[in-house]
Amino acid sequence: MIHFTPHPALFRLGSLEIRYYSLMYVLGFILAYWLIPKIQKRKSLNLSKDEILSIIFITFTFIIIFARVFFVFYYAFDTFKRDPLFLFEIWRGGMSFHGGLIGAIVAGIIISKRKRIPFFKLADVFIVPVPLALCFGRIGNLMNGELYGRETNVPWAFYFPGVAGPRHPSQIYESIKNLVIFFILLYLLKSKNKKVSKLREKNGFIFWSFIFLYGLFRFIIEFFREPEMESNIFGITITSGQFLCILMILSSFIGFIHIFKKRKIERQKQNKK
Repeated sequence: MIHFTPHPALFRLGSLEIRYYSLMYVLGFILAYWLIPKIQKRKSLNLSKDEILSIIFITFTFIIIFARVFFVFYYAFDTFKRDPLFLFEIWRGGMSFHGGLIGAIVAGIIISKRKRIPFFKLADVFIVPVPLALCFGRIGNLMNGELYGRETNVPWAFYFPGVAGPRHPSQIYESIKNLVIFFILLYLLKSKNKKVSKLREKNGFIFWSFIFLYGLFRFIIEFFREPEMESNIFGITITSGQFLCILMILSSFIGFIHIFKKRKIERQKQNKK
């Protein structure tokens, strides 16, 4: 068992406070800016560094706004009713991945129209650094002492201050999960396997792979994470996070079906020639 003491702030200088949680978002921004120029050629994109910086900045802005609003209104509405300023206290933690994903999609649609680049072509590139950024984001959750797991007696359980019993360090589970997803996406993007190469040529394949993998892995990890909300659907109790992950998995199936249908139509056209 590990007695863990959260340290939300990296350092304090008078009223100035640098928190790990905020730092992780900055790190994610930097990693995305560093990675995207290296991977965009795989999808025949040729964006300048200024264009990439602008897209990342706009997308991150939408992610932060939507992630916070979604969290407050979906998970913490009672707190918001008592203290409306809670909506703006991002440094305290409390960001919804699913809300952030919606924000990223909205930003992507706007940017794709402005740049006249197909949305899924753009999404296939910009989605790749996302799980790596999320990997660091979960470390920020750990340092805040939030989003801990259910009670357990496993040897690596964490004791969090003010929390009853030893807990699964679900923040670490999620961090590892995001890292695994990142390497899978990287493999799909760089693999020399002919079948994989043909699939990644289809706009949306990398994006929908992320949606599927995140939904599946997060659904599993929710069994180890302390639920914020639970629902009963057809006599089965699932967390609110699992419900949203089911929607992600289903939407990815629809996305893949569309890709394979399009591929089949293209093959038929080629055979007729």
